[in-house]
Amino acid sequence: MRKKRQSGFTLVEILVVIAIIALIIGLVTPTLFQGQERAHVVACQNNLKEIGTTILLYKGSHENRFPSASGIRFFLEPWRTHEIEHTEKNAKIYVCPGDTQGTFVVDPETGEFLLEDLEAVDSRVTSYAGRNTRDYPLRKVKLGDQAIVSDDWENGPNHRNVINVLFADLSFQSMNVREDLDSDPNELVVGEESQVEILRVLSID
Repeated sequence: MRKKRQSGFTLVEILVVIAIIALIIGLVTPTLFQGQERAHVVACQNNLKEIGTTILLYKGSHENRFPSASGIRFFLEPWRTHEIEHTEKNAKIYVCPGDTQGTFVVDPETGEFLLEDLEAVDSRVTSYAGRNTRDYPLRKVKLGDQAIVSDDWENGPNHRNVINVLFADLSFQSMNVREDLDSDPNELVVGEESQVEILRVLSID
């Protein structure tokens, strides 16, 4: 009589399969993370374009003048003057999708729309820093050299290695923190103490 062979996997075969799966996960995970990070950077750039559009609308309604407020209220001034409709969707342009610090425009506990009282607004409601027009007024020339909005970097980077900056001519630039700026992302500062000259004209106040 022939012995009937038992079906199923041996312990060695199972271990080999587990090792292959672990290897595949190890190879794929960094790629997925990098892809997600790139998507956040692009979405942040789109936010800056939208913020730039609101500033353009504001200028069109105010004799071609930039907002006179400073810091985060600089780019929130078009919201205050209703250049854009006050909806949650529109408000979300002020929050970077890469911001994991609990920044929000609607209070998750009360449902309160936090942008309605701009006097009480602080960096917990927006992921961006705005032009400090009090100490660094905008010049009418060289608009492309003057930063007006950027990632705020207050509680750590919105993106691992990149900081997005919007300029007064409404162009924007993504700077590689490690390469272009020669800085540790966790040590970068936005504001007067910044290691980067163009970021010193911004404020999170």
